[in-house]
Amino acid sequence: AMLRICSAPRCRTPRLDYLEPRTGELGPLQVQPPVTPRALGVVGGQLWVAGVDPATHRYAIAASLDDGASWATVPLPAVSTDPALVVQVLPVPELNTAWLLLGKPARRGALAVTGLWLVPAPVPQLSAAPHQVRSEHPLDSVTGAVGLKDGRLVVIDRGVLTVLSQDGVADAAESSDAGSVGYVLREPQRGPHLLVVALALRSDGVAAIATSLTGNANDWRVRPVVL
Repeated sequence: AMLRICSAPRCRTPRLDYLEPRTGELGPLQVQPPVTPRALGVVGGQLWVAGVDPATHRYAIAASLDDGASWATVPLPAVSTDPALVVQVLPVPELNTAWLLLGKPARRGALAVTGLWLVPAPVPQLSAAPHQVRSEHPLDSVTGAVGLKDGRLVVIDRGVLTVLSQDGVADAAESSDAGSVGYVLREPQRGPHLLVVALALRSDGVAAIATSLTGNANDWRVRPVVL
């Protein structure tokens, strides 16, 4: 199944829609999150929705650890509710946490990050509170980000790959190239096992796939795309 946010004007009130791929049937998710959704992150059976709590009119994240059957809310009163901000939610289901990125649109679809938060799910075995992460490096032109299974965050900023720890310590690549032929990485995603996968673009536009077993900034291999 697939989930997406249905926003205005198609939906009078923003909601989560559910697409059943076998039948093509599209309709509202049966149990909606308790916040007005602005961003959705889905990994495995976990759903994370960032948005405004209609009761407090402040920012919050609603998390479902059971594939949308139930929801719990994590208040984020220090996060701006400015509707002009672009929001991304990057779940780390192995740790029951998610990264929250907020920022202003930059050139060519990039994001100038103004806020970076680490948000734990409200489950009994977790006592941690949401906290703002302050990166050692400014993130002015982010073109992709993904949360790793160990809790780190891979960010591609101005074509350079940076890996952030949960306390903001940055491990930056030595250059924007992946390999000696001058590939630039884009759109990092989770892969199977401990793998991170990204699109690698050469200066002449030729595309390849970059993979990493560790996620470390300078540990990437480029493989050509064979069609």
